Amino acid sequence: MTQEKKRILVVDDEKDVGKTFKMILENYGFIIDSFTDPLLALEKFKPNFYDLTILDIKMPEINGFELYDRLKSADS
Repeated sequence: MTQEKKRILVVDDEKDVGKTFKMILENYGFIIDSFTDPLLALEKFKPNFYDLTILDIKMPEINGFELYDRLKSADS
């Protein structure tokens, strides 16, 4: 029986930070969806799809706390 890979959403407006998270976590067998635009991440978000979300706090347009609140209202 194979274990399903866990999926992680990473949102950070600094491209290098997102790439680093993606590279490291994929090496550990996770599936990573990484966004530099928090509004695009919100638009592409799928409820009941991610096992973990990693958010930057200071981002343009909306900060990580507001993004978290919006994601949580879409998927508790």
